[in-house]
Amino acid sequence: MAVMLNRQLRRMFHQVHGLSAERLALSAAVVSAGISCGCLHTRKMHRVNVLSGARHNYSEDIHAKKFLLSESGLNHCQVSVQRCVWTCKEETSWTEHRVNQPSGRARLCVDNSVVGAELLTSLDLEPMSVQECHSRLEGVFQACDVSEPHQSAQYLIAHTLGRKTLHGVDPLTVLSVSQLQDLTTLSSRRLTGWPIQYVLGEWDFRDLTLQMAPPVFIPRPETEELVSHVLDDPVVKNSERFIEVGCGSGAICVALLSERPQLFGLALERSAAACRLTTQNARTVGVEQRLELLHRTLEPRTFQEKAFHEEFDFLVSNPPYIKTADMDHLQPEVVDFEDHDALHGGDDGLNVIRIILQGAAHILKPNGSIWLEVDSGHPPLIQTFVEDDRSLGLTYEKTYSDFRGM
Repeated sequence: MAVMLNRQLRRMFHQVHGLSAERLALSAAVVSAGISCGCLHTRKMHRVNVLSGARHNYSEDIHAKKFLLSESGLNHCQVSVQRCVWTCKEETSWTEHRVNQPSGRARLCVDNSVVGAELLTSLDLEPMSVQECHSRLEGVFQACDVSEPHQSAQYLIAHTLGRKTLHGVDPLTVLSVSQLQDLTTLSSRRLTGWPIQYVLGEWDFRDLTLQMAPPVFIPRPETEELVSHVLDDPVVKNSERFIEVGCGSGAICVALLSERPQLFGLALERSAAACRLTTQNARTVGVEQRLELLHRTLEPRTFQEKAFHEEFDFLVSNPPYIKTADMDHLQPEVVDFEDHDALHGGDDGLNVIRIILQGAAHILKPNGSIWLEVDSGHPPLIQTFVEDDRSLGLTYEKTYSDFRGM
């Protein structure tokens, strides 16, 4: 689908970097995500680009939409959790809490730790080949109803061997008892429901390997596409400074800084755990000197404060955009382990997005841009919001298809 409402149309072409079919399949099952991209414009020719989709159902249509912003919102609602969630008690310790667990899938985390432990005992008795180990481990995951059992087994065995995948590994390669014991430890975590990214402690994002840790939001393949759109924009290619709202693991800002050496970034993040992880990833990639990190929550008047007195060439964000009614339909792995504040966008999913759109003109340079990832149903709502409030000076421009061509 494509809509153009601004003569300053800038075409953007889809690119996906480093996403294998295997990794996409696993990410889709673990994450259940979808997106589209868009852009808005201000009287001073500030441009806002928005990526939209549905995190809770990867089978839904995905659209890429572009908007333009012309010069002229985030209240995180607490959701009752009926499975297990992770909360930070101290700087480096995490405690798992289970609240009113219902029967069925929610009991799986408890049942699997018992059933899986019995099944896994056969793995550390004697050395065995990769092929045999994969067959047994996949069977354990299937028996315990772990999502993507085949890929999960592959990733865990590869990680135990110090590799990312089993591609090129001789299936007759023998794992030592020590390696099997390490594999058993990793597999036990997967059996309790941990997303594979948390179990491995790392995940690839574009050309980077980033550290992952609960409960920090796990970057999805669709967000890699958002970064591609940003980098493909001619204006961004000549940019010097940008701001990211809600950096999570730092995937977006670190990727932008690594691929555009002239860029300097400011990241705003409410979660202390996410701030620590972003700092670690920026340091690992070697871009920490070009990234400033602010630990604080985005509020309606945040962009009017002195900390944001500088003008930025563009703003990028993958804000929480899942509607309240959809939170209970997320995959258990997402509900149980990832930070709900990074997911929940209020009744209509637009709480954070409204604040961003209302305040961005205070910090953007003329001809600046805003890039957002949003739900697939958000573009028409954003268009109405923009057209009903002319004081924002926003204009809806165009819709683009995502990497699935939907």
